[in-house]
Amino acid sequence: MKLIKYFIGFIIFCGVFATESNAAHLVGGELSYECVALNQYRITLTIYRDCNCVSCADFDSQANITIYNNTTGLIASNLSVPMGARSNIPVVISNPCLTVPPNVCTEQAVYQTIVNLPGNGFDGFTVTHQRCCRNNTISNIINSGSSGTTYTVEIPPNTSGVCNNSPVFNNKPPVALCVNDALTFDYSATDVDGDSLYYELCDPLLGGSTTSPVVNPAAAPPYSPITWSTGFSTSNPIPGAPGFSIDPNTGILTGTPTLTGQFVFSVCVSEFRAGVLLNTSTRDYQFNVVNCGAIAKAVINDQLDTCVGLDVVFGHNSTLSNTVFWDFGDTTSTADTSSLQTPSYTYPDTGVYRVMLIVNPGTSCTDTVFHTYRVFYPVNAIVPSVPPQCVDGNSFNFNANGAFGPHSEFFWEFGPMAVPSTSTDKDPTGIVFQDSGHFPVRLTITQFGCSDSDIGNDTVIVYPRPEVHFILPDSVGCAPYEVQFIDSSLAWTSLNYEWDFGDGTTSNQQNPFHTYEIPGSYDVTLTIYTTDGCIDTLSLTKTDAIQVNPSPEASMRVNPSSVSEYEPFISIRNTSSGFTSFEIHAGDGTVYTENNEVVHEYTDTGNYIIETIVFNDFGCTDTARKTIRIEPESELHLPNAFTPGMSNNNVFLPGVRRALKYEFIVYDRWGKVLFRTTNPNQGWDGTAMGTNNVVPTGVYVYVIKMLDADKNDRIVRGNITLIR
Repeated sequence: MKLIKYFIGFIIFCGVFATESNAAHLVGGELSYECVALNQYRITLTIYRDCNCVSCADFDSQANITIYNNTTGLIASNLSVPMGARSNIPVVISNPCLTVPPNVCTEQAVYQTIVNLPGNGFDGFTVTHQRCCRNNTISNIINSGSSGTTYTVEIPPNTSGVCNNSPVFNNKPPVALCVNDALTFDYSATDVDGDSLYYELCDPLLGGSTTSPVVNPAAAPPYSPITWSTGFSTSNPIPGAPGFSIDPNTGILTGTPTLTGQFVFSVCVSEFRAGVLLNTSTRDYQFNVVNCGAIAKAVINDQLDTCVGLDVVFGHNSTLSNTVFWDFGDTTSTADTSSLQTPSYTYPDTGVYRVMLIVNPGTSCTDTVFHTYRVFYPVNAIVPSVPPQCVDGNSFNFNANGAFGPHSEFFWEFGPMAVPSTSTDKDPTGIVFQDSGHFPVRLTITQFGCSDSDIGNDTVIVYPRPEVHFILPDSVGCAPYEVQFIDSSLAWTSLNYEWDFGDGTTSNQQNPFHTYEIPGSYDVTLTIYTTDGCIDTLSLTKTDAIQVNPSPEASMRVNPSSVSEYEPFISIRNTSSGFTSFEIHAGDGTVYTENNEVVHEYTDTGNYIIETIVFNDFGCTDTARKTIRIEPESELHLPNAFTPGMSNNNVFLPGVRRALKYEFIVYDRWGKVLFRTTNPNQGWDGTAMGTNNVVPTGVYVYVIKMLDADKNDRIVRGNITLIR
């Protein structure tokens, strides 16, 4: 393996400060603005600082921004803008052979506000932020540790009624430069107004001091530039070969630094409209150049599986690899190469191959590595199923299935109940299991270091001998006695059943029901047989398994079955046989146990169920039931005359009993309704309906409509004589 190391300079943003550590933190910054509405602008200040410097000051929580009126020279606005978003600038290195030092860290904070700047159209404004201090280890300016910064931008007059937007740099400044490594950086900006942009290197500006690091308000323009150290200038801010320069039209900054150190310079972008300069935006930024190491290392990923067949996928975990070259070690072909990062190759045959990987071939940052790959077919082991056998005289034969070659090795595991328990034969025979059960069998096949196992959880099934059993939940009962016979026989295959109940009847069901009609004692036999597995026929007889006792027979005579509520008497006579005691239930809660014949009086209408229950000495019982009805009767009594105004008989009131619905109407001889009611308790007092006018002596017609207790509609018409 070839390992190439060399060192290139890298930027570090952490200064060493002796006296100004409470203020030293500035790496750079810039100001821009956006026209939100006429005379209204969004001002954006971006500040860059070290974030890997322990003793450096943090960002200001409030940034002071001062705006001067260019016509009057007075302060138009003095702002205290709170800090907004802050974030780290990503480290981007274009050279694939460079490694980034772990202590490189630059952080930015953005301060943004909206301000109204009313004017007469001829007023321009200068926006300024001043702060101290820079790092004291900067190489290209005098007294850098006590030098502050000024970030400024100009808002031109809006004489045309259209306000201006400043250019905005497109890319964050580079976090790192490397000594002797050529830099090409896009320092261009975007102007939403479409103005012409011109780029140049310019002088950073001074602002603030160690005694007054926070300048509030900022000083009025013009502003003084920094003082360059000997050998440095605006056009030569960093030692380089070639030196640093910027394309005035594209904003592309190029140069190759040749000396380590910390260097500060500015890039200015001026915007012109119709040939008139509107504003110059500046980014003031510190570049640090140090030696930084670089290494490229080729690493082929380990082969995860050698048993995947002829198609192999390759991967690598190389460092600082931009391009790669693979040689797959196939000596039978010249086409076994690839420049893909994760290639695949199909080998012509199994075997062992020496694979080569070169990273960054043809460059000064290259490395080569070799790795041995083993290419073999996969092994697939399959345990076949075998037919079940009975425990008596079982003997099993096995055949290895799957995918494997002629040089494979086999290892069978049958478990501790098998004799033998293991085998190395490809197709072992005569394996005997000493008990019934379900037994897993494992097969492992090995070939050229490739291995596969399979386990059949129910590969071997050994049936036990069948056993015949049955259960009688209750063996004694009263005729007719229904019994369910429950099979509890044991077998691993389907059973056939033949039941003999001992009274000349049989059944082929597993758990049959049977009713014994005749009292007596009965033997019960269950015969089972199998047709597969352990084939056998077994019988079990239980002598006197069922005892059936005689039952009494309940009967009764009931007369009559329906009577009127006016004569609610029912005669009940017990005509049962074979009993020793009885109960007659009249259906209304009354129970008779003494006399075999009773006459019962019912106190309400309705249907009643009469039961006669008889018992014998065996505890057997029987019940006879009959339903009788006590009929309700509806009554209607009608007088033929009444005498209103007298003490007696002064209201015509029909006598109604048990009417479910009722309507009573009285007419005069011309058919006029004199009285109407649905209340059976309301009678006619001889006055006309709706008035207190009495009607004269005479004969009047009435009609009664009713639904009687039997739900029959009845209409009764008649005459009533009114006498005064």
